[in-house]
Amino acid sequence: MESEKDELKKGAAGGTRIISSDEIRTLKDEFKGGTNTLIGEAVAYYHKLLIKTEDTFDEYDIKEESTVIGRTADSSIPISDGTVSGYHTVILVKGDECILRDLESKNGTFIYDYEKRQWEIVYQQRLQKYDKIKIGSHRFMFIPGGSAFSLKEINRRFKDEPLKDTATKILAVFCGVILITILILLIKTLTP
Repeated sequence: MESEKDELKKGAAGGTRIISSDEIRTLKDEFKGGTNTLIGEAVAYYHKLLIKTEDTFDEYDIKEESTVIGRTADSSIPISDGTVSGYHTVILVKGDECILRDLESKNGTFIYDYEKRQWEIVYQQRLQKYDKIKIGSHRFMFIPGGSAFSLKEINRRFKDEPLKDTATKILAVFCGVILITILILLIKTLTP
């Protein structure tokens, strides 16, 4: 009788398929990422990863059961970045659901927590609409298949909110210190 782990490895119904290191090494680049520019509103037919570039986005349709992101040329989405592992992360597709799984990478895979406004390291997580993923110095955004999305919303969510928040906090503290200093000097000059 097969164990539950063996059933999962075979991709049993309702389970997540477990991919061995050997299987990952044999994955080939079976689709080509496009360089379409998003304009206005759009609907993603396939699950989609958007990669932020200087002033636009590269789009990658996730068409396979597993999409590997890594530094090696045979990764589904190859990344030229010394901080990215050869086989860094995989996205597993099971119906309407996509699971992001770190492949024991050296520097980790991160998802942005919009509530905490910080990057959180993840080992495995179900992807949701507008999830922002960080692998090395690259930023991705996940759009589920069949969902509408707009360029305005994507641009808003791709902003580096932690840096903006930090700069705002530093400015507020600086202004507060100056205001307190002025009040102390004013009190000293008015006190006999």
